[in-house]
Amino acid sequence: MSTDTSKPAWRGEAEVDEQEAAEAAERLTAGLPGVDSRRLLRDLLTPSRRMLQLIVGIVLIENAARLAIPFLVKEGIDTGIPPIQASNDLQPLLTIVAPLARVVLRVDRIQDLLRHLATEVGGPVGRLD
Repeated sequence: MSTDTSKPAWRGEAEVDEQEAAEAAERLTAGLPGVDSRRLLRDLLTPSRRMLQLIVGIVLIENAARLAIPFLVKEGIDTGIPPIQASNDLQPLLTIVAPLARVVLRVDRIQDLLRHLATEVGGPVGRLD
């Protein structure tokens, strides 16, 4: 049985010298994350970096779509109702309702995509249910 001492097995702790350990202890009492914690987090997230960037981008798009819904409803009321009252013209309202319906359907698709990507990155832990 040969023991390779060139690189010790990872035990969940980053290698830290005395100065970093003192700084980490000082940060711990101050409630701030230390260098070793950030290094560990970076090491854990690096393999999934592109996937996490994709998820963050999709979350931003989803939030923008969700914020667009109240705006489109407002536009439908302000722009679409007066022509109906004046001349029974539905065209302005329909031009607002069509994009609103597309946004609502896309938000649902985006949520499904996020669930799938979260499962890819986090396994059972990344479930959004």
